[in-house]
Amino acid sequence: MSENMEQEYFRHGRFRVTAEIVRARTRSIQLSTIEGVEITRPLFFLTFAGCVGIAGIGLTFGDLLYAYEIGLFIALGAGLLALAWNVGELRVFSKLTRTKGWAVYWWIGPLQQMREAIETAMLDRVRGSQTPKDAG
Repeated sequence: MSENMEQEYFRHGRFRVTAEIVRARTRSIQLSTIEGVEITRPLFFLTFAGCVGIAGIGLTFGDLLYAYEIGLFIALGAGLLALAWNVGELRVFSKLTRTKGWAVYWWIGPLQQMREAIETAMLDRVRGSQTPKDAG
């Protein structure tokens, strides 16, 4: 195997990106089949809706609640929003999965690093296949 085949772009626990393969927990896919990657925060919008509901309960029943109960609702909502903001989804689109892709949910920081590593590995793979032709 050449040095390019052995190159590792990213490793974090069970997440790994090499010049040939992308592994995420129990899934793996060949880098050559990947067409694109994206990161979203799908839990944030769901949590945001729930927190608006909690705030609505606090406003609707504010005259019946103690101040610490209202504070508890606010703290719970803020904590859930902060937690949901830090959880992300990395979706990998390949020639095999088409528009559906396959998703991995984890903390947003490692997922962003993994996405950058996948994109770098894809660029390196393209650059490696575009070797200059012999002039002579």
